[in-house]
Amino acid sequence: LFQTAGTNMVWGNTIRSNNLYGVHVNGAYGSRIVSNIIDSGATGSFQDRGVYIASGIRNLVTNNQISGHSDSGVYISVATNTVWGNTIRSNVFYGVYLFGAAADFNRIEGNQIHGAGKQDNGVRISDGDGNVITNNFIAGHTNSGIVLVLGATSNSIVENTVRSNAIGAAIEAGIYINSTTAKRNIISGN
Repeated sequence: LFQTAGTNMVWGNTIRSNNLYGVHVNGAYGSRIVSNIIDSGATGSFQDRGVYIASGIRNLVTNNQISGHSDSGVYISVATNTVWGNTIRSNVFYGVYLFGAAADFNRIEGNQIHGAGKQDNGVRISDGDGNVITNNFIAGHTNSGIVLVLGATSNSIVENTVRSNAIGAAIEAGIYINSTTAKRNIISGN
């Protein structure tokens, strides 16, 4: 499903076994992606990303079941979007990936993000600034639960439950900052 403009509602669908993305938002604003099942299906024919927000602001991803993707459950490369109250599990790389210098001021809240021994990280922020990661349950990843890399700056990671990650890894952490340029981040109450 591809959204390119305006305000749209994607609600109550089963979206599976596509080649690239379950839902691709590219230029839409204020759209709602609500109560969908977005997965690879029984055949295991992987979608690359469950929800990909490439362009557009103030979009909401909520109450979805997102699983079994070859890249990330939710991949966002732009600002001011909200991912709230989803179950995100068993994706190959990341549960939620905020990628790039424009991935700023997004809110990731109240999600159940389970690696099931497959996902590399629960939430990964690469270069994004001013994002809020709060009140999520993040567990069962092969490496760290939450990771900040490159120039990730002034992000808030507050009141999450991060446990039982680094399955099979010798040295990893619940929350891992792996960059000399990542600064002014707040880590509190996790």
